[in-house]
Amino acid sequence: MAPNTEIINQEIDLETKRITVSVDEVTDRIVENLIGVKGKSKSSVIYQIIRDWIEDNSEAVLNNWDINFATIRRQVLSKYKKVSIKKKLSETEINIINRLTELFKTIKSINADELAEELNVDTKILRNIIFTNRLELETSGLKLAYEDGKFFPT
Repeated sequence: MAPNTEIINQEIDLETKRITVSVDEVTDRIVENLIGVKGKSKSSVIYQIIRDWIEDNSEAVLNNWDINFATIRRQVLSKYKKVSIKKKLSETEINIINRLTELFKTIKSINADELAEELNVDTKILRNIIFTNRLELETSGLKLAYEDGKFFPT
C-alpha cells in the first residue's frame, strides 16, 4: 500500500500542475453531486477522485503496465528534499542486488529475460527492483543501464 500522500503533501509544498478535462453531462452531474462530499469545488472533487484511484490501483497498474507509483512519488519528493528518500529493502531485493553485483563482474551485457531466469525471478519484478533501487546498486558498486531489452554496466 502506498504511503499517505496527504501527510507527505502537508510536509512538502509540492508544485501544482494544471490539467484541463472535458467530461460528458452525466459525469459533470456526478461531480457536482460530490461537491461537499469529496471536495469544495468540481476541481477539488476530481482531484480527490484521481488521488483515491491512484491509491486504490497502484498494485494493478504496476502489474499490468509496469508503472510504479511509489517510485514516481520517491522521485518527485527527492527533487524537493534534495536528498534521496530511503526505503527499507526487502530480503529479496537485498539478495538480488548482491547477486547482480557479483554477476556483472563477469557479464558485459545480458537480456532482461535471461537475467531474470538466472536470478530465478519474474522479469517485471527484476526490472522493478533494478529501476527502483538505483542508488542501492550504485552504493554496492554497480551502475546499470538498460537499452533494447538488455542490462549492461556503465
